[in-house]
Amino acid sequence: MGAAMGKPHKLPAAAWLVLGVLIGLHLPVLKSLFGNQLLSCTGVCPHQHRNASSSAAPAGPAAAFGSFVYPTWPVNQQTPTESWAPPPKSKKTAVDEAWLWGYVPALDPRGMQRGLLHHGDPARLRRAVAKLLAGEPTVVAAVGGSISVGRGSATQGKGIDTDWPSYLDQYAAWLGAAFPRSRPQLVNKAQSGSTSNIFDACAEIMVPQDADIVVVEFAMNDGTQVDCSRDGSGTVPARASFERLLRKLQALPNRPAVVVLNSYSFIRGAMGSYLKNAENEMAIIAAYYGLPTLSVRAAVFHQMLRNQKGYQVDRVRTEVLEESQPDELFLFDISHPYGPTGHRYMAELLIGLTQLTAGSLQARPLHAAEHELAAEPLPPPIIPGNYDKKAASCLMSRRFEDVVVEKKGFKWVNERPDAESENDEKWGWIGSKPGDYVVLGLDSRSSSDGAGDSASVEDALLPVLNRRAYVILDSYNHKRGPVTVPLNVSAILAGLPDAEAADKEVAAAPAEQHESQILIGHLASYEGMGRASVECVSGCTCAPNVLDGWWERHASLQVMHTIRVSEHPKCRIKLTVLDESSGKGKAAGHKVKLTAALVLADTTTEGLSKPGRLSSISQ
Repeated sequence: MGAAMGKPHKLPAAAWLVLGVLIGLHLPVLKSLFGNQLLSCTGVCPHQHRNASSSAAPAGPAAAFGSFVYPTWPVNQQTPTESWAPPPKSKKTAVDEAWLWGYVPALDPRGMQRGLLHHGDPARLRRAVAKLLAGEPTVVAAVGGSISVGRGSATQGKGIDTDWPSYLDQYAAWLGAAFPRSRPQLVNKAQSGSTSNIFDACAEIMVPQDADIVVVEFAMNDGTQVDCSRDGSGTVPARASFERLLRKLQALPNRPAVVVLNSYSFIRGAMGSYLKNAENEMAIIAAYYGLPTLSVRAAVFHQMLRNQKGYQVDRVRTEVLEESQPDELFLFDISHPYGPTGHRYMAELLIGLTQLTAGSLQARPLHAAEHELAAEPLPPPIIPGNYDKKAASCLMSRRFEDVVVEKKGFKWVNERPDAESENDEKWGWIGSKPGDYVVLGLDSRSSSDGAGDSASVEDALLPVLNRRAYVILDSYNHKRGPVTVPLNVSAILAGLPDAEAADKEVAAAPAEQHESQILIGHLASYEGMGRASVECVSGCTCAPNVLDGWWERHASLQVMHTIRVSEHPKCRIKLTVLDESSGKGKAAGHKVKLTAALVLADTTTEGLSKPGRLSSISQ
């Protein structure tokens, strides 16, 4: 017995790791991760509700986690002053624990868990939240459409019957309260009526280079697969612009944490369906890159089916102001969430993700290796050949006015003159009669290509492995000899062909193009829109084509019309309104609205010859 006691027992390495983590977790952190109930009672714990009349933040580091790990169903009849922090009394303290852990979400606790759809690779977000915890200056940027601008909330400005701001402003207020010394800065570059293909060309110009977190919101505007059959990307599959945007944001110098926040309307687009939504493919792309993904649809759909208070979608707020309460309906109109409910739930998904990340940092501090992980080169695009392209010029909004060097009939108009912010303005050159024309003057020279910085070993191997897959499948289907020669990676990287695939007939990649691409931003809508001929009239050359402003989709959005042009410092492109429309009857018209001009480097697009779903990728 004595000998046995004198010899120490050797624990396995895994056991020591677990023990070390447990010892490192002090009691407040355990409470924050698992809830007060787990540590203070056994069996079924009584539900706790926040007093709606109290303006003070709930005390204790466990309140927020307890609210969505356990179904406490917190009270949500609160005003902004009761739920959002006042300016901090002192910025000397890096973290205000009462606000970091004490905020009680109005979002259904089970909905919160569902809405945190994919935590992704945590390294980048842990780096950003570590800066907040340390009190270092932090920049949060956002790109998206009108929901991110603030439509349906007090941020929108005039005509809103609520004091609740947009989800981004609500999230920024919480960040400022929880991390007072950091003074987080929100840079919102969202634009009403925009799609991801507008931002994918100009992200490095529009988004701050020192961004630590970038929120991406396009699930509503990018539309379903059918809606996106003509998303302005030519023959590129519908999600190509979204993927290029994600790649460009991840490649920003600060290597920010890119968070995909998928918004949702039960009415517009989805028509009450869980399946009919752009986020089906967006979530796949985000998961491929290991990006944290938040889903409003996953968070609120079940409550919507029950028409539960705060999630009701049987009416919209703008139509029943007198017959509904501010905390009753989810939607402000058919497209936009309402400030006290929909916008608040979106903010709370961001808050929940931030809390979980902060809890993980208290359990396991940031390691130097995580900085190295964040700096790793990106994998090849999930859509082969779909590399991000650097813009030689990006002329949008008011900067687009001076692009027109000659005109007849077209007028420079802001179709939303009462906008409270530049993001919400709708400037553009508008022609309304056949024969109206504008001439755009651009420098079409562009020799850069966005693929170079992010190319890696995987880029060389992907097409080879892709071709091998076809060879192996062919051998199985036709009972031919098996593929026995292993892949020689060194030979492939040296430019030698793959032995197994070299003697097979495979589709050759198209020859590299050295032209530039010019993307002409324009309005697409379902009523009164016309068509315009597009031709290069001097300097550069291009194939004549037609820009079409009409579509069946019941939405009015900015999209991109792509043309390939030769490079020239004084490229002149003429657009003339035609006496025709793709719309029929009352939907027909002649309005053509131009909003932007982007000059990009052209690139090879191996595998992009088939439009449509991600499954349509060719070899």
